[in-house]
Amino acid sequence: MKKYILFFVSLSVIAVSTTVAQVRVNPKIGLNASSLTTENAEWEEDGVRTGVNLGVDFRIGDDGESWFFFQPGIHYYSIGAQLINDANAERVDDVVAINSLKVPLNGGFYLTGTDGILAVRLNGGVVPTFMLGVEDNDLGLDRDDFRSFNLGLNAGIGIDLFFATLDIGYEWGLTEFFEAGEGQNRMFAVSLGVVLP
Repeated sequence: MKKYILFFVSLSVIAVSTTVAQVRVNPKIGLNASSLTTENAEWEEDGVRTGVNLGVDFRIGDDGESWFFFQPGIHYYSIGAQLINDANAERVDDVVAINSLKVPLNGGFYLTGTDGILAVRLNGGVVPTFMLGVEDNDLGLDRDDFRSFNLGLNAGIGIDLFFATLDIGYEWGLTEFFEAGEGQNRMFAVSLGVVLP
């Protein structure tokens, strides 16, 4: 199923990009810090944990003159969640590594224009997220304990310096993260990349 999702998203992005005059490609890699809100009788969340992310954004309509652009992307995220199980007599806690594929659909605009060596951008939009898997953990949680699809809202600021990019963003989970029990994910991410004409 992961291969089908990746193929569909890649095909969609390529199809859209070929229909517009200007597309700038922005591969990036970064770190994230996530926090789960939990309302589950079996386990609870304890603190913020870090993870890694990598992917690529496409700035569609960024022709060097327009201040506005559409910015879809495809990103792999590995997030960490510190979960505690107090349901049994023995307390069990572990950092659960959760892997997902995010397909942000953002719009953006330049705050400083596009004709200098330094450009400041704002962006935001919706983030469909597809669950890929959960690594082995002491709590016995696996992929089936989490919803296969989630939706979030994100907003961020970015800086272009020549061809280098720095992006800082925050994502609010809109849908339940767990298959059973309430809870959403909140995530802060910082990424470095390059922008290709």
